[in-house]
Amino acid sequence: MLITTVSNWRFHTTGALRPDRRQRLAVDQAAGRADLSALPFEALQPGLIRLSRDVPPDLYARASAPIPEIGWQLHLLSPAGTGMARAIMAARVLALLSVALLAGVTGVLLRRRQRARTRAAEDEAARVDLERQVDARTAELRQANDRLSLEIDERRRLEKGRQDLQDELIQANKLATLGQIAAGVAHEINQPLAAIRTHADTASVYLDRQDAGAAARSLTRIGELTQRVGAITDELRAFSRKTRSGTVAVGVDAAIDGALLLVGARLREQGITLKRTRGPEGLEVLAERNRLEQVVLNLLQNAIEALDGVSAPVVDISVTVRGGKVTVRVADTGPGVSAEVLDRLFTPFTTDKR
Repeated sequence: MLITTVSNWRFHTTGALRPDRRQRLAVDQAAGRADLSALPFEALQPGLIRLSRDVPPDLYARASAPIPEIGWQLHLLSPAGTGMARAIMAARVLALLSVALLAGVTGVLLRRRQRARTRAAEDEAARVDLERQVDARTAELRQANDRLSLEIDERRRLEKGRQDLQDELIQANKLATLGQIAAGVAHEINQPLAAIRTHADTASVYLDRQDAGAAARSLTRIGELTQRVGAITDELRAFSRKTRSGTVAVGVDAAIDGALLLVGARLREQGITLKRTRGPEGLEVLAERNRLEQVVLNLLQNAIEALDGVSAPVVDISVTVRGGKVTVRVADTGPGVSAEVLDRLFTPFTTDKR
């Protein structure tokens, strides 16, 4: 070594010299009287050496670079203690930063985990509260449904009672109407019965005279009168029937004929002239035959009572069709309905009868 920052390293070598090399240096007198002994370097690893002499620090980092122009080798020795201390410090700082980063990440994870737990607890509490509210609401709805079912059953019971009462009132009205027309119906039946008896006696006389043709005509007439009596009794039986027939196609003229069959005798007794305008042939409506006949019969009954004591009484029955609707109109030449009764004409149980 020729140039060094450590004075006692001058003219020492970094390794043992060969004899020829030592002899050449002595001849050149470059080193003077220096002993050219080797420094006690111990290579620990590439780039790191230990100096055995007590020259602190004893650890050095070595960097070498050749200088070809002059044939020298440049060696740079730096105390390794400072570098190692720095490296250790850097490692410690890095470790501290790593620990801090790990602690931060751990804290973030723990905070997230805690938030997740808190959120899960809140969600669970919300779910439990929602289930409680749903259960409470379901119980309320169940109670409301039970009350509604009871109300529906009660309404059905009341509706059935109302329907039964209405049917009873209709039946009572039928019986009252039959009571009013009983005399006329009896007269309607008595007339053909008397005629039947007369024709039977006549047929017997014709048979005694051996006049078969005349006897046959009397018997034919008896059959016709029997059919008339049967029609009257069938109409009475159908009219007084309590069971409901249901809504069916009913001939309008047939229903009017049935009502006239029951009050025809009263019309004749009071000398009432009947005018009738029939609807189109085969006209039918959806209705209950008994109720339709009863409505027409009630209108005829009212007309007959309104014409009591009226001179030249007339009842006019007409059937018209307009816009898919059928209108049955029963008019009379009586005094009409008073204004007081007219205002409450369609109120149940309204009447002007004394």
